[in-house]
Amino acid sequence: MINLKQIEWIDWEWIYVFTILWIFLSIICIFQIIFLFDFIYKATQLLQQRDPISRESINQQIIGSLWINLLILCISGLPTFTMVCYTIKLSTGKNSYNSLSITLSVIYSLVFIVYTLYYRISLSLFVSEIYQQRMIENNLGINTDNLQRYQLNSPSSKHKNRLTKSKEQILTQLPQYLIRLSQTYFLPAIDNDNQQLKQGQQIQQEQHIKRNKTDQDQPKLSNRNSLTEINSDKDTQCFNCYQSESCAVYMPCGHGGLCIKCATEWFTEKQECLICRKPVESVVKILQSEQNKVQVIDVLAF
Repeated sequence: MINLKQIEWIDWEWIYVFTILWIFLSIICIFQIIFLFDFIYKATQLLQQRDPISRESINQQIIGSLWINLLILCISGLPTFTMVCYTIKLSTGKNSYNSLSITLSVIYSLVFIVYTLYYRISLSLFVSEIYQQRMIENNLGINTDNLQRYQLNSPSSKHKNRLTKSKEQILTQLPQYLIRLSQTYFLPAIDNDNQQLKQGQQIQQEQHIKRNKTDQDQPKLSNRNSLTEINSDKDTQCFNCYQSESCAVYMPCGHGGLCIKCATEWFTEKQECLICRKPVESVVKILQSEQNKVQVIDVLAF
């Protein structure tokens, strides 16, 4: 259509010549508005939240949401402003806004690069969490379809067997091992974690050697060892009731640090994570396997 306008085959204004491009930019702007409202909603949650652990999780989501808004603005806002300037130039012959659009594009690109580099660790965790959540949701969707077919072909007297089969199917689709990033956050273990696990084993061996040396100087270090044991006990306690051992993890978000009773009661009542408030598909039981690595051994609720 641009060529037809240039050879004067059509007598349209330049703003109508770019109709297809305007439609594309309008769709992108709609997405921009949606993600902007999502960012405002999460910021409101952060202001209302008082729990430090929940605030940390929401803060990471805000960093990721702002990064998505900046990325979409790079696709929608700057091209729209540039197209408006170019349309004015073609219609009036004035060239007053072109330098401004170029300057804004350069400044915005620098801001986006600096923001990405500064929050690269948080953004990496944000993208990884979304990817793992999508993978588990897809696997659970496949399991749901298989379970429905199984229920249609089974008599009602085998209801207990159906539940057991569904539980086993969910367990096989979940990651077998999780990496403990903090007291309340876990990520599925991947092959690249082997080196990290070996380093953890080496650290355990070094700690064992130091512990043997410490036994020789027990009178001098007894107070320090007692404090270490207290901190270790706190790390394994449920952060909600502080009475039972923390061995439950919500999936697919990966938040834990709760005992079986607190985790399952909250899941039964709310069907969401106690920390990040995201929907929960299942509650799993974990067992310490190696340094910073736990094994998923059972599905507590789904």
